[in-house]
Amino acid sequence: MPLATLRDPTGLWSPVAHDILIQTSLQGIASKEDIEAIKAGSRAFDSATQKPWQAFMHSMLPVVRNPEETFRKNEPITQAEAKQMRDDFISQRLADARTFVQAGDRKAALRAFSEAIHPTMDSSMVPLHVDRQGNLMPGGDWYESWKQGHSPNEFIGRETAQYLARNIKKDQARRIGAAYQSVFGIDQSNQTRIDQSNQTRSDRYR
Repeated sequence: MPLATLRDPTGLWSPVAHDILIQTSLQGIASKEDIEAIKAGSRAFDSATQKPWQAFMHSMLPVVRNPEETFRKNEPITQAEAKQMRDDFISQRLADARTFVQAGDRKAALRAFSEAIHPTMDSSMVPLHVDRQGNLMPGGDWYESWKQGHSPNEFIGRETAQYLARNIKKDQARRIGAAYQSVFGIDQSNQTRIDQSNQTRSDRYR
């Protein structure tokens, strides 16, 4: 897998940073195959959501509306509206993932899940995506995003893997882990290994 992939000019954690958040959040909960599929889905999501009106999918404030929304096309999007759009998107994609699981389509479920957690990961990027009060920052084009410090790869910006602080990883592990379990449960092969490890540790201190 290449270290740098030029994606998501609207601004987010770099692709490698997203991979690390997914890996550290789901290791021990999801299977290796699921984790790799979610990483791939996250990267594909970047390529597919580059239009300015899609900034809310990256926990940012869209500066324009969806051109298909003709009724209010000239009205600016408010903070409250943008946050609701983001939260509704997350909820809907998690619901879609559960529906796919029930239908036996795990591939589609993992893709929907990878899209649902993407805004969650981006919401941890302060102050490039959200400010310290939780307000969404305006999403712009690639040049403006680059000037602001966004990282489409590991070589530029302030959203590369090296900026993933421990508290961010911990918070994301809690949120992403809970979301995964709400859709898929815990992978039983991983749970067996965890239980065995815990039992061995317990026996050691008897």
